Amino acid sequence: MTRLGKVSCKSLFLASLLIVVLTASLFVCMFMDYSSAASLEAVVHVKNETELKDAINNAPNDKKTTIVLDNDITLTLVSVPKVR
Repeated sequence: MTRLGKVSCKSLFLASLLIVVLTASLFVCMFMDYSSAASLEAVVHVKNETELKDAINNAPNDKKTTIVLDNDITLTLVSVPKVR
């Protein structure tokens, strides 16, 4: 009798079930919606340059902040003095 013949049907069933559960878990983790994780982040919607500057300056340091641009924003160029 081969080595595989000594393995019980119950063991093969449990091994197959384990493989199916692990594969299903992998797909769930890969394709799940991360909306529950997004609730841990602050989301700020901005419509213009002033709101964008305010959102950047007021972003908390202790949690992630996502800034969503609701419109195309044209940024003005601010001259920065040269450091010598």
